[in-house]
Amino acid sequence: MIHGEAGEDLLDLYSRQRRHAAVAYAQAQTIANKKLMEERDPAARAAKLDELRRIADDPQASKAYMRRAALLDSLQTANAVT
Repeated sequence: MIHGEAGEDLLDLYSRQRRHAAVAYAQAQTIANKKLMEERDPAARAAKLDELRRIADDPQASKAYMRRAALLDSLQTANAVT
C-alpha cells in the first residue's frame, strides 16, 4: 500500500482477517479470563487452577496454550479468511 504496489482490496482483506482474529481469539480469551477472575466458587476456582497446572506440566499442552494466549494461532486462521 505504501509503495503503491497493492490496491484497497488488500486493506479490505486485512480488515476482515483482523476482525476474525479479534472475535475468534482475543474476545474469547478476554471472556474466559474475566469468568475466571469473577468465579466465586472455591471448588470451581481450584478446578480451573488444577487444569492450568496440568497444562503447565505437559510440554505439548503448554505450548498450545501459549500459542493461543499469544494469539499466534489466530494468525493461521486469519490467513484463511478471504
